Amino acid sequence: MTKSRTSAGRILLGILGKSSMSSAILRKWNGFLRESDIDGSMDRYPCTEAMIPERLSEMLHFDRRGYIVSASLQIPVAAFMDRLDASAQKCNAVDTVVNDGGVLIGYWTDGDDALRQEFLLHSSHG
Repeated sequence: MTKSRTSAGRILLGILGKSSMSSAILRKWNGFLRESDIDGSMDRYPCTEAMIPERLSEMLHFDRRGYIVSASLQIPVAAFMDRLDASAQKCNAVDTVVNDGGVLIGYWTDGDDALRQEFLLHSSHG
């Protein structure tokens, strides 16, 4: 059973899938959130290609703001987006998913964390 959220304003982010860089990504993002005085956290969400619909449903149900998508899921997750940014359309892949008020938007940032921060922390959802 999943625990209730204690703060409706808390920004929940995650890494979707498996990455050898997960620990470093978590340290970097959670440190950034803390240093920026943003009430939020990033966690791991293990996922296989078959689990994508379930994980995206959880994203909506538990009001998770966004996912960084592991390399193995970047092409298959694109098919599940409500909308693709022009960059994601161009390469037909998604490395960042944003839950913008219940609309799942896929972006291709090519690993640019500054761009990801813009999408994940400044969507109209917040």
